[in-house]
Amino acid sequence: MPDAGCAVVLVEHHVDFVMGIADRVVVLDFGHVISAGAPDEVRRDPRVEEAYLGLSAAAANAPASIATRSPGPIRRARRAPA
Repeated sequence: MPDAGCAVVLVEHHVDFVMGIADRVVVLDFGHVISAGAPDEVRRDPRVEEAYLGLSAAAANAPASIATRSPGPIRRARRAPA
């Protein structure tokens, strides 16, 4: 819709869906912007991988046999500052 001068704000957790339709993506982690840009750039951002997959940057770049991903919740929620 950029050609029409319109923007749509989509709040969604299905990453493949968002990455497939968006021209620009902004990723939040606990209310803070951790990455913004084209979907391909954001998908490769180590901060996004760590926040949403629970992987460190080193593990995210390791071969699949080393970096295993759990299908369930993999991070404990951080406490909000007092």
